[in-house]
Amino acid sequence: MAEMTMIERVARKLFERVAGMDWEAVPQGLRDAVNADMRAMIAEMRVPTEAMIRAGRDCGDWTGRDIDYADELKVWNAMIDAALAEVPTREPPAPHESPRV
Repeated sequence: MAEMTMIERVARKLFERVAGMDWEAVPQGLRDAVNADMRAMIAEMRVPTEAMIRAGRDCGDWTGRDIDYADELKVWNAMIDAALAEVPTREPPAPHESPRV
């Protein structure tokens, strides 16, 4: 069996957590739609937050040496960990909505 792509891994995990269904039982058309949504969400991560940038920069001393795969992995993990640690901000309600408590 071929390795799942990152898109497929994230789509499967989200669908199983949200819908509580076994991914293998999901019709292919719905799987394709969920995969497309995951692709859009992962693409949004192309622009890192300040916390992610700091985490990548601060996870090692990168001056005066070549960066290898282990270093790249360390930066990637630090940046993803920073994204996972961020607390969601609450946007103010639209003018036509009442505030939620």
